[in-house]
Amino acid sequence: MGDFGIEWQIIERSFLTYFYELAHFKFSVTNPVFWLFFLILLFVLLKSWKIKKAFSFCFVIALILLSVTRIEHYIMTFFRKGGELFDPLLIRISCVVLVLVIALYYFFIKGNDD
Repeated sequence: MGDFGIEWQIIERSFLTYFYELAHFKFSVTNPVFWLFFLILLFVLLKSWKIKKAFSFCFVIALILLSVTRIEHYIMTFFRKGGELFDPLLIRISCVVLVLVIALYYFFIKGNDD
């Protein structure tokens, strides 16, 4: 069996580039690794949840992460105009806490019949 002419180094570099964007808290609609992660999460959740609950969980979390990236970019641009530096750590911590609260809600409170 051949490798069908696939250049694995190029795929690996592309994957790592997108993965490092996620690791640096830069979520984007155009990032395929971001959507691959949520597709895998959806399939894992479907083993114990119904489709509506699993999809809504993935959708809400993805929406939060994308929104936080946009908010962070907007705030950093605002502070740069004033010539000041801004550390987005507080925004990122708030995002992680919000995601954890939503995950706790979905895992322990929200019924499976929704």
